[in-house]
Amino acid sequence: MSCPVGFCTGYTNVEGKDLLTRCDQQSRFNGFEFLSVYYTLWKLSHEENVNIRTVYSNFHQYGFLQLGKFTIDLVVITEEGRIMFYAFDGAWAHGCRAGCPSLKNYVGRKTRKQVEESSAARDVVISDWCKQLNEKMSCSNFATYQVLQTAIILNTKCTPSKSIFSRDQS
Repeated sequence: MSCPVGFCTGYTNVEGKDLLTRCDQQSRFNGFEFLSVYYTLWKLSHEENVNIRTVYSNFHQYGFLQLGKFTIDLVVITEEGRIMFYAFDGAWAHGCRAGCPSLKNYVGRKTRKQVEESSAARDVVISDWCKQLNEKMSCSNFATYQVLQTAIILNTKCTPSKSIFSRDQS
């Protein structure tokens, strides 16, 4: 459950050399996942009046959670004990199952079909886990899972999310 998280820049070791190479192409706080996580938390607390107890993600002190081999972008535990899972699917890493145009390339030199199939497999694992937990708890929404895609949550750009954080909150 614990891992290094936050606003750092990712590096990887180049094979066979004692040389680190930067992985992140942009600062994380400008990225789709970061903005989606914080926009969702803002929306839950300010618009949906969810009482958040704790949060797991790449950008929080508790680290992130995984189900099997799948890392979950955001997990919210409410004061009532509910578990809310979120996946934020940017087109480059997950494709776009909402009918967006294809990109020139995708993460890891995969095809659009490959990234979409991988994301669909993730969705099955997490949805099945939520269903089993809900059945065990005799509660239809004890554990919920939502996939939010780039085009849906941020209108393909980060401006709606950025505007929320730049508003005068007084």
